[in-house]
Amino acid sequence: MQNLMEPPDDNAVYPRAAPVGPDAGENLGRHSQTVECPWCHAVVTTRIKRRIGFKSGGAAVLVAVIAWPLFWVPLLVPGLHRKTHYCPQCRRKIGRGRRHA
Repeated sequence: MQNLMEPPDDNAVYPRAAPVGPDAGENLGRHSQTVECPWCHAVVTTRIKRRIGFKSGGAAVLVAVIAWPLFWVPLLVPGLHRKTHYCPQCRRKIGRGRRHA
């Protein structure tokens, strides 16, 4: 164990914090991508989970105001769903897919 009064060793290797995912500006898109997982460092084709997001909910409310029997239609439109990319090996979140870069 290192004495707290001594300066740190310049040659010591310190563990890095686990990455949160790819660069925040990187867009993984709406389809599976082949990437290197920032967690397990395996080259994988991402697995995508689609979930109802803000766009789907907002569109459902708008349609409910206009024609309430059809409020459920926007909930089925895949283009309005939130897409999240996961690593199939370690099952951790890699990033999100966005329509526009």
